[in-house]
Amino acid sequence: MKKRGRQPDPAKAQVILEAACSSFSHRGYFGTSMDTIAACAHTTKATIYAKFDSKERLFAAALEELERRMPRPQDIMRCSGRDVLDDLLVIASRLLKLALHRSTLGIYRMLLLPIDHAPRLGAQFWQRMVEPYRKAMEEVLRDAHRRQSLHIIDPRLASDHFFSLVMGDPTLRCLLNAHRPMSVEARTRHVRAAVKCFVVHYRVPLAQQDEWNRLPLSPRP
Repeated sequence: MKKRGRQPDPAKAQVILEAACSSFSHRGYFGTSMDTIAACAHTTKATIYAKFDSKERLFAAALEELERRMPRPQDIMRCSGRDVLDDLLVIASRLLKLALHRSTLGIYRMLLLPIDHAPRLGAQFWQRMVEPYRKAMEEVLRDAHRRQSLHIIDPRLASDHFFSLVMGDPTLRCLLNAHRPMSVEARTRHVRAAVKCFVVHYRVPLAQQDEWNRLPLSPRP
């Protein structure tokens, strides 16, 4: 005999999760109410609590969902290994695109305010999602040092420098809504300038310096 009543909807949890990702990433933890998520998901608060137990559990699930959408570090750092200048330009372009993606900015917004109430949340995110990219970049720089393309004494510090030059200022400006989204030309100029600063500091051999000095900061038409 079939049971009476509404049958469980396995897709409903995903709909709620999508609504939570959108709401939390735009309004943060404290700016998002369960009423808002329920309205976005076209459901009731009772249904949300039945599937996720609490706002904290739903927030954690939304954060994990956004993390799953991040590209793998090895895909970001994939390069030919033939020319360090070309490789760094490619990697920097991918990193900047990732940093300014709405999902990444959403994760930053989600994490900024709850840190005082859940101090381990930011550290856990850093270890799970940021650190793998940094370690992958360290390997790229170690390889460049072995090939004598760059002079890298401290790969960890050099990786920090690279990430800061490429991602730091544009990410902060986007988070603060300090300017309009960067155009393709603006991103290209920023990437070229950041990589040039990095390479000049880490001592590209003279033959490649001559080549690099001919590389314009503005993209060719």
